[in-house]
Amino acid sequence: MLGEAALGSWEQRRATVDVNRCLLADGSLGVRLIASQANREYFFRTAHRKNTTLYGVAEW
Repeated sequence: MLGEAALGSWEQRRATVDVNRCLLADGSLGVRLIASQANREYFFRTAHRKNTTLYGVAEW
C-alpha cells in the first residue's frame, strides 16, 4: 500500500492511496485499487472544487 498527501497555496489539498494485493496464495488473482481526492479553494469565498477519482483492476 502506498499513500501520498500534498498541500499547496489557496488551501489546495490532495490525498492518494494505492493498494496492490494478490488475493490467492498461488498469485493467480490480484487486484489494484487507487483512490484520490483533491480539494481546492479560490481567492473568492464562494468558489471551491472537489475532485474524486476511483480506479480498480482485477487480474486473473
